Amino acid sequence: MHLPTWLALSESSWAPVSASVAAGAVTVTATAAPSRVEWGLGDGTVVICEEPGTIWRPGMDPEAESPDCGHTYTRSASEIEVTATVYWTVTWTSTIGTGGSFADLATASQAVWEVAEARSVIVR
Repeated sequence: MHLPTWLALSESSWAPVSASVAAGAVTVTATAAPSRVEWGLGDGTVVICEEPGTIWRPGMDPEAESPDCGHTYTRSASEIEVTATVYWTVTWTSTIGTGGSFADLATASQAVWEVAEARSVIVR
């Protein structure tokens, strides 16, 4: 509790995804690119990040706040249900010069984080 939690997605999951289909002489390509991720953090807080976030690595200061996407819990819990919803901007192009965009799409994933806390009491 009161230690910063770094929120991050892997860089590979933050990359644009494309698919093409051909019908006769026309090929249409759709590309979905991540635009933001909304983290539902199980304590009523929603954090919106427009980047994948920075992954905390051993050797980094464990008390430092994330430089771009994080949250500090202020209440104790034994487990927390976290949801990450990635919003995708989808555009399309064709070999005949037409193209456009679709409404944003969203993909979501949930996980339950077990919380390990160490509490100390100083006695003099």
